[in-house]
Amino acid sequence: MGDLLVMDIPTLSDIPVERICDAAKDCTEVLIIGREENGARFYASSYSDGAKMLWEIELLKQKLLNDGLS
Repeated sequence: MGDLLVMDIPTLSDIPVERICDAAKDCTEVLIIGREENGARFYASSYSDGAKMLWEIELLKQKLLNDGLS
């Protein structure tokens, strides 16, 4: 499993979706969790295995709880 991609853009505000997607363009696997303009949740993944997706989410959760995104 790869490390969490941390944008090297110091900010306290939201980062545009296009910038995040551009930073991920060379990834071999992706998991996207987002919101559409109408507020609906959007989920997409290159993983075919739901357990692998959940594992990545749990790793991210652990990272956020322990270190934040820095």
